[in-house]
Amino acid sequence: MDSTRDLGNSIHLASSWLNIALYTLEISLCQRYLRNSSRPLVHRVAAAAMLLFDGLCTASLCVLVHLSLITIPNDPLSPRLLKPIAASIYMTYATALVEQYFMCTLYFHLTRNIFITGLLALCVLVHTAFSFASASLLLVENDILNIPAFTATTVGAITCAFTDGLIAISLCFKFWKLLALAPTQSTTRSLVQRIMMLTISSGLIVGSNTLIMMILLLKASPVFQLFFCLSRPSVLPDAAW
Repeated sequence: MDSTRDLGNSIHLASSWLNIALYTLEISLCQRYLRNSSRPLVHRVAAAAMLLFDGLCTASLCVLVHLSLITIPNDPLSPRLLKPIAASIYMTYATALVEQYFMCTLYFHLTRNIFITGLLALCVLVHTAFSFASASLLLVENDILNIPAFTATTVGAITCAFTDGLIAISLCFKFWKLLALAPTQSTTRSLVQRIMMLTISSGLIVGSNTLIMMILLLKASPVFQLFFCLSRPSVLPDAAW
């Protein structure tokens, strides 16, 4: 039992270090993006919002590690853990909301397809509602093992992964059509290829990571914490644009 707890604590601590490392990289990329005055103002505001939300999420995870490993190491179900857990859920999906909004607006500007854009936006709102509801239920019920909150978290994560994949597929289909029209060896073709690869990395890969995280969470594996932190790369490709 002690060895299992020690392993869980080690993974918890390692995941917080990984989270800080990825957030540091995000800061580096975003500050370069924000200093580029040629970027649209709304895009720079979105990048700043993602940086703020991820900063708050990183802080809440550090507080959670301090509480669970130092302050109350022998009480993993303490209600004192609920606030940082809820804060990390709120901020994680607030970041996802901004990132997916960015992708939806990009899709609309490329296609002017109101129906598909509306469908994508609806998916974004659905997963955000479930995720925010799960965090709110934790705070209202004051129970870390609250079943409705866990169910809402599961639904929110799965629909978020589905939305990431759907947005990525929609954009890649459009980029593929643009590649067919672009001359070989042209600058435009190279740019479209680069954006398509960034879209795949921020959509399909992150969606797969979210599904793996939920599978590990359902199996009560502490490794899910590492995959929770690996959701950070969803922001990094956007910041690299």
